[in-house]
Amino acid sequence: MKTDIGSTPIVEGEQTFATAPMGSSAPDSITIGGGSIWVEYGNGANSMGTPPGSSTIVQYSMKGQVENTYTSMGLADGLKYDPVTGNVWVLNNNDGNSTLQFINPATAQISAPLQYDSGYVYGSTSSRGFDDVVFDGNRVFLSETNPANPGDPVIVQLLNGQAPFGTLKTTAILSLGDTGTNLVTGQTHQTLPMTDPDSLKVLPNGELLLTGEADGAYIFVKNPGTAHQTESFVQLPAGNTPDDAIMPTSRSGTFYISNQGANDIISVKVTGLNTNDLYADITSKNELVQIDPRTGAITPIVTGLNSPHGLAFVPSVSDAETPKLSDSSEFSGTRGSGHGGDSGNEQDADHGMRKRQPDHIVVVIEENHDADQIIGSSNAPYINGTLVKDGLYYSNAHGTDHPSQPNYLELFSGANPGVQGVNSPLQQHYPAGTESTPAAQYALAHGDDYNTGQPFSVPNLGAELLAAGKSFAGYSEDLPLVGFTSVDNGTSGINGNRSYVEKHNPWAQFQGSGPNQLPADTNQPFTAFQSISDFSKLPTVSFVVPNEYNDMHDTVSKNGLYADPSTPGFDKFGAPVNGDSTIQNGDTWLKNNLEAYRQWATTHDSLLVTVWDENDYDFTDPNNIPMIVDGDPRLVQPGVNSSYVNHFDLLNTLEGYYGLAPTGKAATADGLPSGSNGKLIPDHGDGNDTANIALLRNYMASSFAAPSNGHGGTLVSDPGTTQQPLVAQPHA
Repeated sequence: MKTDIGSTPIVEGEQTFATAPMGSSAPDSITIGGGSIWVEYGNGANSMGTPPGSSTIVQYSMKGQVENTYTSMGLADGLKYDPVTGNVWVLNNNDGNSTLQFINPATAQISAPLQYDSGYVYGSTSSRGFDDVVFDGNRVFLSETNPANPGDPVIVQLLNGQAPFGTLKTTAILSLGDTGTNLVTGQTHQTLPMTDPDSLKVLPNGELLLTGEADGAYIFVKNPGTAHQTESFVQLPAGNTPDDAIMPTSRSGTFYISNQGANDIISVKVTGLNTNDLYADITSKNELVQIDPRTGAITPIVTGLNSPHGLAFVPSVSDAETPKLSDSSEFSGTRGSGHGGDSGNEQDADHGMRKRQPDHIVVVIEENHDADQIIGSSNAPYINGTLVKDGLYYSNAHGTDHPSQPNYLELFSGANPGVQGVNSPLQQHYPAGTESTPAAQYALAHGDDYNTGQPFSVPNLGAELLAAGKSFAGYSEDLPLVGFTSVDNGTSGINGNRSYVEKHNPWAQFQGSGPNQLPADTNQPFTAFQSISDFSKLPTVSFVVPNEYNDMHDTVSKNGLYADPSTPGFDKFGAPVNGDSTIQNGDTWLKNNLEAYRQWATTHDSLLVTVWDENDYDFTDPNNIPMIVDGDPRLVQPGVNSSYVNHFDLLNTLEGYYGLAPTGKAATADGLPSGSNGKLIPDHGDGNDTANIALLRNYMASSFAAPSNGHGGTLVSDPGTTQQPLVAQPHA
């Protein structure tokens, strides 16, 4: 084999990484992740699944030793490691009768095949299939082969998310006949060369890269699946048939090539790479080459290969970098860090570029206060002096409905499956004056009606987590027992008021054994949260709901008590019952019950989210509520973000962390603004943050001990006393 070492890039070393196991042949797809290199051997299986054959997938160590082998049902032409779930996706039968399987490295098992929905044809007339898959945040895209007519899908989005089950549903984002910019000639509105769509990658800047194999071209898709999607392409010189391509995040590293004709895997160590160029295997010339995406110019790096197909890249970690923005380039596919989702690109799978997934998230829901009643208030020293000061405060956050119950359901499922709400059908916010309409009056009068019929069965966060092999539980203060589903706890609180109410417990309304329903042990009393002293035993995602004395819902004293009938306006201990005391009581409860977890989360890849369901029924503003995210600095950076967000954005982000399909209106939400590596960071895009930060700093100028009308006070750190860790057993 001959290498070109006389020019940049420089090949420093080349060797056989692995040979095919006995009985296996035709290595093709390669993916890297979980500390392993995964290679698919097609074994001559038919790409249409008729007659049925099988492929061998070998899990190699990074030194080329066989760690495990798996058998897939058909020709496994597509193979991709998902860093969010840790599973390896196996796409079978790329030319017809396609199925999807998953390898779980933790259990060393491969799943049963999943099939696509009724829009996909199976049987003897099946002539199209799915070739490759990539992951971009919480979205999944697949390339679809053999388009014959204009409008036939070429790239589709999988609507089931990164932990699919049941029938697979897709929607097209790119179709045969679509047009884009020819990057070589600069001509616009040119038909995209993709009659033979093949491999699919996510570039470091978040764009999709599709190989048009027989077309001799690469297609770039910017902002895929959005209203701002655009396309461009580079046509290679005649005679070049490309397969996989990589855009490296490092100037040096190692390429792994499926050398199909020789039945082995070659590793090639290279330096002097250009992080703005493509590196591809050209099957028609048996070469590994460098491609300038602006001109299509090709420079051979390694020649003399034997039918190269699959290609993957491991960057030299010490040399890894983010591609730089080039203002002079018109090429959208290679310049700029973009939104930087990665995960479909093997080069990044285990090298610090992927979105960081929290080990645990605890979401606490408070009640019925506008942001300006809480932020800066001397009645909330813990919220302001710890959560806001150390966390990320979304100053333009909003509830999605009135009254309480729809907000809980919308935060949990993205939908209101059937309770009264001012915004039914849902809206992002409601206009001023809505409270005067008959519909609104009826909703407010009946908003505390409970779900007393069959459990809801729409998709929801809890069911998705369980289906993905994660865990979920909701913890409600004063819930009398595990799995309790009555409207309240059956006991009267002070002066006949309730403490626990089902309207603040959406997971109880999904409790059942049907589709999208939850087992009883996901519905836990808050005492379970307090019972175990190891926070690592918490579920993946937990919701915590205080009772109506402690969640700022009702007007109470600082003791969480209602007025004594014998002394109106004061509780039985003489403490005033008013709005200030209500906030004080809720603030103290948060500190006493969540501060230990918050401190633990800051060093254990975990998050604490504190959010209010709705404001105080002020119909003159758009339901502005506090929303605060705190936790491990590798996940969240302190600051103020003034982007418009709501419950649907929060749900979208929670689902996105774990590769789940966004549910209900979360599917059209943007999610909480985030930056590189999945960190939630302050976004100073609209200029309002500076004023917000200054306002918060002004609050820190004096002591919280001073009386306040709710708009004064300071943000002072108040470490308080250390609590015993408060945890609970997860449902898995």
